[in-house]
Order: sequence, then C-alpha cells, then structure tokens
Amino acid sequence: MAESQWPHHVVKRFQTVPPNPRENDFYAPYNKLLHTLFPPDSEFTVAPERYPFSQSHDSIAFEYTIYFGGGPVLLVQMKEPGRIYLPSAREEADKQARFRLLDPTPMCPLRTLRAFSAFGTSILLQGERQLQPTSCYSTGVDKIDVAPIEWWR
Repeated sequence: MAESQWPHHVVKRFQTVPPNPRENDFYAPYNKLLHTLFPPDSEFTVAPERYPFSQSHDSIAFEYTIYFGGGPVLLVQMKEPGRIYLPSAREEADKQARFRLLDPTPMCPLRTLRAFSAFGTSILLQGERQLQPTSCYSTGVDKIDVAPIEWWR
C-alpha cells in the first residue's frame, strides 16, 4: 500500500467517514484538509457557506470558499457521495459550479478563480479552461451524459 501524501491528522479524519456516507459526513474532513492547506495564521481564510439553488434538485449547496486577502481564490462544493453514479447529479453539480463561478470571478486576485466539486473524495477541478466552451445540457428524451463520471477523480 502506497504511503499517503497527506499529513496523518488529515488522513485520520477522512478515515472517520462511515460506510455509505452522506454529504455532511465529509464536512469535517474537508474542513481539516482545507485548514491544513490554508492555515489560519496565513493570509488565507477558509469560510463554510451555503447557497440556495431554486432551479436545482439540490435546494441548498454547501461549499467552502477560500479567500486570499479580500477576494475568493477557490470554491469547494460538496455533494452526496453516492449520487456520483447518477448522470443528472453530475450534470447538476457541473451547472452549480459554473453558476457559482460567475459572480465572484471579478473579485478573484488571481488570473483564474478555481472551483472543485466533490462527491465524497471524488473531485472535479473546474476553472477557466473547463468552462470554455459552456457545456451543452440536454433536455427531453434524448438525454446524454454531459458531465461524465470520468471527470471526477
């Protein structure tokens, strides 16, 4: 078994996630990971936030926003792990991440505001490159998988 690249205290926190986890079972492990990567005594701030999505299967989305100074530099969106196998859930996660990147992008102190969508520990990194061109979402009977499971690693 390969040794983890993450500190022991982070790995240990992820190991507390129960079998058949829910979305909120990952809030504490990601909180530990993000505060390890972006320490409180640095210029970064890790802020947990909830956003309503009225035109979504998920009425509320949970995410962490990482700020550098006064501007956002990373958005981390959490999703129910078992839903990664549903094409509609992946499409919804992709839409929500794209939507969430629109407003804070001008306030980002970096060239590109990044976001990642996490179904448990399966992660999709999104940013400028992935958002161009905009995904084509299907409707009706001819539903296609517009956010393939392979995107999440």
